[in-house]
Amino acid sequence: MRLKRWISLTWTIINANYGLSNLKTSLKKDKKNILILALMIYAFGAIGFSFVFFYKPLLISSYQQLATLGMEKLFLANAFLNAGIIGFIVGLFLLISTLFFSKDMRVLITLPIRASEVITAKLTVVILFQMIVSLAILLPSLVYYGIQKNAGVSYWLYSMLLFLLSQIFPMLLQTIIILPLSRIVKFSRMKDFMLYILGIGALAMSLIVVFLVNKSAINGGNNGFNLVNIFANPDVFINKLASIYPPAFFAVKTLLSNTFSGLAWLAGYLGLHALAFVTTIWFAKKYYYDTYNSLQQFYAGRRKLSTEEMSGQLNVEKSLFATLHAREWKYFLKVPAFAFNGLSGTFILPIMVIMFPFIFKGNQEASGNIENFFQAIKDLYVPIGILGGVLAGSMSGLAASAFSREGKLLQELKALPVSPSDVLKAKFVNIMEISFMGILLMTAAIHLLLGGSLLLDIIVVLLSGVVSAFLNLLQLVIDATRPLLNWDNPQRAIKQNFNVAIAIFIVIGFVGGFGYLSFKLVDVVSPFVIAMVLALCGIVGIISLIKPALRMTSDLLKRDL
Repeated sequence: MRLKRWISLTWTIINANYGLSNLKTSLKKDKKNILILALMIYAFGAIGFSFVFFYKPLLISSYQQLATLGMEKLFLANAFLNAGIIGFIVGLFLLISTLFFSKDMRVLITLPIRASEVITAKLTVVILFQMIVSLAILLPSLVYYGIQKNAGVSYWLYSMLLFLLSQIFPMLLQTIIILPLSRIVKFSRMKDFMLYILGIGALAMSLIVVFLVNKSAINGGNNGFNLVNIFANPDVFINKLASIYPPAFFAVKTLLSNTFSGLAWLAGYLGLHALAFVTTIWFAKKYYYDTYNSLQQFYAGRRKLSTEEMSGQLNVEKSLFATLHAREWKYFLKVPAFAFNGLSGTFILPIMVIMFPFIFKGNQEASGNIENFFQAIKDLYVPIGILGGVLAGSMSGLAASAFSREGKLLQELKALPVSPSDVLKAKFVNIMEISFMGILLMTAAIHLLLGGSLLLDIIVVLLSGVVSAFLNLLQLVIDATRPLLNWDNPQRAIKQNFNVAIAIFIVIGFVGGFGYLSFKLVDVVSPFVIAMVLALCGIVGIISLIKPALRMTSDLLKRDL
């Protein structure tokens, strides 16, 4: 592959994905867009500052606890392991959508460009976006460890290189898993959904393997290995990284060795990535274009309803709301990137909550500490349940992309004989139906951990629904104000949508703020009062946002797009 061609191709795909040329043109045409850009940069800066503000105490506490036990090496090990696993989870849908559902492939496949060149350029684009994960999880740990240890020049040089390469292996591994499995889509009637289902299956199996190996690392399996062994020799756990997540093992060894030994471990780290890259290219040559062509033939056979046909359906026996509501569900399920992004966020959080205590099952000391913690917070069952339900019900990004996900189809809504209130109602009900899936699952998960009663669970579900409705309505207002409509990749409407970033910040801030206050005031204020305050915030928020939401929806449907 020629370097010049790869750079040109990668830059073209980046430009198409992020609309850099459009941004440059819009800034020249309308100076008001400069102010909007400045506000966006300010918002991202505020989010970054808030993240540091909340994350810094956790980082310091984690290091100090390990340093007290003489196990500060595990601080680095956890940073690399968490960055890799979270990057693997977060990048799945973005990778599948970028490889198989991006519209730029219709042009690229006609050019004299090899499949290996296309997939390398697309992987680069995905990895650049995935660096947000390493920026949030890995970089702070590397910097803090280096400062605390007064590290030398070689540590900082190795850290910089390892940080820049940290998201490559998770994306290569996903590609290696997905490409061979993609052959199965040729035999499926629902090829797009099958590709995502296979990806989720591969992700689930990978997480189960990591979970079992990680549990073995902590509990020792049949060899009686436990925390006492780790206390005696922290390198034992670091060596376990070789079977849990090999890049983390090589990275930690690189940083903890002297300059020349570090070079040898760095060579092993690069060699592992080179092997994964060669394997990826081999699979790309065999399966990539073939799978893409199979998907395009599938889409070519699909028939779309015209605006006239949709208008005709609105005039039959179904009510306007029922038709629009059905349209929301069909469009949501028809686009795999939307369905799996929305539903995965709804399901993953409750599953993680349920899995948490099982990691330490068999380790009496760790299990005892967790059990004591659960007993300490049991009185806060209702507030914790509400906040957990809100997190699962409002973090999917669906409300913050309700209009953005329409893309060019928003013109269809403008042409239909429907009122803005009908459109808003259909979207809001669809989002709340999905939110309640997360609320119910999270309530069940918290019930399993803390053992609440059926009456308390019903209260948790109802109040979680009220607060989630408020936060979802707020996200709808944000998206109606400035929707991202000009996208060529469905993934971009959610994953690369600034409105979703703002919404996540709002939800985490709301849940984190109330969670912190609940924990601090548990001895002063009754949990019932805290729950009522949460419910009151939700009710007041809904009432105050109904009119602005209707107005912003109406303005959007009247706007020239």
